[in-house]
Amino acid sequence: MLSPLTPLPGARLRSRASVLVALLFTVLGASATPASAGTVSGTAGTPGDATISYTMTGGDFSLKPGTSHEYVGNYAGGPVTLSGTITVTRAPGTVSAVSMSAGIAGTAKWEWPTGGGAQDVSGTTVTQTFSLTYSPIPYDTLRGFLYGGANVELCGGVCASIGVGFNLTMPKEPVATPTPAPTPPPVTGDTTPPTVRALPIGQILRIGTSYKQKYWVKDDSKKAYVYADLFDGGTNIGHSQSKGLMTANGFHEWVNTRPGKTRKGPLEFCVWAKDAAGNTSAKAPKSSCSWLDVLVPVKNVSNQCGGAGWDSVVEFENYVGNTSDFYDPGTRDSYTVNFSDACNLHDAGYGGHTVRDMLDGRRGHRPIVNFRKWSRSEVDRKFQIDMQKICRREIEKKAKIARRDCIAGTGRYDAVRLVGRWFFDADLRTAGTQATGHRVND
Repeated sequence: MLSPLTPLPGARLRSRASVLVALLFTVLGASATPASAGTVSGTAGTPGDATISYTMTGGDFSLKPGTSHEYVGNYAGGPVTLSGTITVTRAPGTVSAVSMSAGIAGTAKWEWPTGGGAQDVSGTTVTQTFSLTYSPIPYDTLRGFLYGGANVELCGGVCASIGVGFNLTMPKEPVATPTPAPTPPPVTGDTTPPTVRALPIGQILRIGTSYKQKYWVKDDSKKAYVYADLFDGGTNIGHSQSKGLMTANGFHEWVNTRPGKTRKGPLEFCVWAKDAAGNTSAKAPKSSCSWLDVLVPVKNVSNQCGGAGWDSVVEFENYVGNTSDFYDPGTRDSYTVNFSDACNLHDAGYGGHTVRDMLDGRRGHRPIVNFRKWSRSEVDRKFQIDMQKICRREIEKKAKIARRDCIAGTGRYDAVRLVGRWFFDADLRTAGTQATGHRVND
């Protein structure tokens, strides 16, 4: 939030409700029937090995170009359903840790085994059915889309994943027309607009702590009306303006900034000005802006690899699962490795957030990592390194084969490289995810 500008009145806050989103992703696929308005069905995978038979309703589905089981479309206005059958057949003696899941919007969910994890199905055929129904809220004001999908993962040293899913565009809530700022009477002869600059704070902000956000305004008349706004993902969450003309001679002024407890950052502080003649600073209302990087708990911006569903930018790890099992013939033991911490950091990276790295340092002394300037390939590479770090931590050295298979495993990394471009927040100044922006989506 913003305090009054010097001498501006108190801030007016406008909040937006956050909406949980779930998602999908196709890593492998086989065949699908042509999409039709309202209903689509098909089968992905390989018969006799692993297949997903599915039916989706609730939108005007069409296949995403270049894919077999990834659908896009528009929400049709009623309930959205996802149902089908997953069948896995494993030969005797083949170690296969299998997990299955399906979900819509992070609310309607199904998983097998119940309670998460994976189950060894060596020498058996396992068939599970799922049927989910979700009734969307009238508007998704935060991102404007709805995801759903189903996935099966098979791990026996090397992991493989089969998935299907959809992405429906939701109707946007009508945007209220903002009240225009009062226009001062013109002064004949003055055609030079004021200039402004928001000065970077130069430090990581902590939630609940007040900071002085400095700025300056300069105009040839030495006076100007000043306006300041605070943005979170393109949404205006705070506004202040001067009661009258302020001194505009280039001297530093300041306004108190306090990140709210529900903010995830990074925030953007912007300032603009108008002189008595009606000349407005260039690019108003964002004539000059500075980033405010806010340290937040990683749990606020992530959902593990398949957790309860935080309001994160990236949730397709939901359909891969938190854990994988690795068997070692030397020790004759199976090792369950939990990759939740790596997935949490990956979520934070895709959202451009600032968090503590729970896989580095030690308890109470975790370093801070600021993902705001990271490219997608940099975030994905850290994800791979973090998973390898967890493998070395969780599997003892004497289990050489299991350790090697875990470190060499590429299932999760390959999945994010394949489909992560859809869910990377390339422009932190705009709500939702974007293909291009000030962050490189490579």
